[in-house]
Amino acid sequence: MLTKLRYIILLPAVAASSMAMAQQTDASLLDSINARLSKVEATQTQLRRTTLLPTVSGYAQVGYNYNEDIASEFYVKCARFDVKGNIGTKIDYRMLFDIYKFKCFDVRLSYKPLRQLHITAGYFKVPFTIGAGRGPLTEEFIDYPLAIRRLTGYTDVCGITGGTARDIGVSLSGTLWQHRGVNVLSYAVGVFNGNSSNAKDDNTSKDVAAKLSVRPIKELEISASAYMGEYGPKYLKRNRWSAGMEYAGSLILARAEYIGGSTGAISATDGSRGTFHSDGYYAQIGVKTPCRLTPLIRYDTVVADTRTDMTESIASAGALWQPMKHLRLQGFYSRYFYRNTPGNTDHNQMHIVITALF
Repeated sequence: MLTKLRYIILLPAVAASSMAMAQQTDASLLDSINARLSKVEATQTQLRRTTLLPTVSGYAQVGYNYNEDIASEFYVKCARFDVKGNIGTKIDYRMLFDIYKFKCFDVRLSYKPLRQLHITAGYFKVPFTIGAGRGPLTEEFIDYPLAIRRLTGYTDVCGITGGTARDIGVSLSGTLWQHRGVNVLSYAVGVFNGNSSNAKDDNTSKDVAAKLSVRPIKELEISASAYMGEYGPKYLKRNRWSAGMEYAGSLILARAEYIGGSTGAISATDGSRGTFHSDGYYAQIGVKTPCRLTPLIRYDTVVADTRTDMTESIASAGALWQPMKHLRLQGFYSRYFYRNTPGNTDHNQMHIVITALF
């Protein structure tokens, strides 16, 4: 009985002590949570400050090219720095330049108020074809297909060279329909100088490029594009059109495109104006392997002038290997075929390029 009485007397004191300890624990826990929140807020503030700083990456490419009966050489292909950054949440910029060639590539500013609307101004890739929009780090082969080179400004049939499918202008682009994370329907349209290079315009007209892409599934892109414009001080016609598809799956890589062109020219004999037409296409396929080695084959051809059937074709086979994140190796054998092209004969080529990334 005495024991029970002592328990009843001590019970309120024990309960009060437990409540005091619980309150003290809750206060300590609250202080700990507040301290952690303060650290998180400080980190977020620091991150907001650092987002204004650009990110710098780049790559260097060296290679060896054996061109039968023409040349055999080691060479440096490029040494590029890529500077990207953001100004707030809706504006970003990019500057891509080559310190080996002392040449500037992308210099552009983009405003992205909506997923459906991106506004880009500066010097950048023209929205025309699938293949021309790829860069050295995403193109599987060492050289672009002939149709891309001859009809998008690399070594254009009209005489324009050195543009790397870029031009100075303004474009609108975006995704009109997105479903389950897939950009089902995308577009891009732009107005450009028409020189296909980072140089002043040499006429008062402006060229227009437009591209429409459909992705029925994530791995497959079907695209059509057009380019309409004039080049040179004599306002000669330079129109292009294309259609193509690309499949990038977990095992198979495949891409094929057709590109056509209508180009104005002045006769060397009587100075009269005329127009000649060009056609080209390429098709390629590759297989991904577990060791990050991708064997590839490609056939590409271009008829520079359909009036004379002046044709150049290349059959290529080789592989792309990326054994580690910052190292990329490419090696290809190519057979060149010519028809109605004076001064050119069929020949073989071996081409190897090593790319180091940082």
